[in-house]
Amino acid sequence: MATRAGTEELYQQDDSQVKSVKKQFDAFFWGGVVVIAGVLLAVDSLGALPQIAQGDIWSWLFVGVGAYALLLGAVRLSSPNYPNPTTDDYFWTAIFLLIGLGGFAGFTLTWPLVVVLFGLSILTKAFLSGRSAQA
Repeated sequence: MATRAGTEELYQQDDSQVKSVKKQFDAFFWGGVVVIAGVLLAVDSLGALPQIAQGDIWSWLFVGVGAYALLLGAVRLSSPNYPNPTTDDYFWTAIFLLIGLGGFAGFTLTWPLVVVLFGLSILTKAFLSGRSAQA
């Protein structure tokens, strides 16, 4: 019985660590989103925001948030101290990028790009998990 209680306590500690790390990444993500939005608003108010096709500040915001989410996902994949990104993380990253790129190139071009991004994320995850299994 003591062993089982010890195991349950260990699982609870691991679960609380995972929740703590998730809260940390949530704070990084939302803090970064606010910084990106502030920078874009400042650049737009100065009239220096590049106008590409029909893209406006919302397109830039969604592309910036999607790229930032990709960066955080890469950090999580490359570091053994952080849990790997979930499927939801990849899904929302692709949605942000799809909406943002849709303003620049239209949705007929962005759908194939999102599929390519999904494929690259799956390949990256498979490569990194295979590499860690060999070590």
